[in-house]
Amino acid sequence: MAGRGRPAPRCAQGSCPTLLIHGAADPLMPLGAAETLAALIPGARLAAFADCAHAPFMSRPDDFLAAARDFLND
Repeated sequence: MAGRGRPAPRCAQGSCPTLLIHGAADPLMPLGAAETLAALIPGARLAAFADCAHAPFMSRPDDFLAAARDFLND
């Protein structure tokens, strides 16, 4: 990733619809980091699932799919 710059500031330059799906109990990335990232991306949405760690698509597949489906249908 050398030479690519820090991802968070670069995200603010984005213009694509963005959905961040996050496990609120993720030990690798705290919820606050996901909230900060979502705030940097214009128009981004954050779906955070309580009692869920790093892989919401595995531990909460129904909620994950519902969030993705809602986002894609908007």
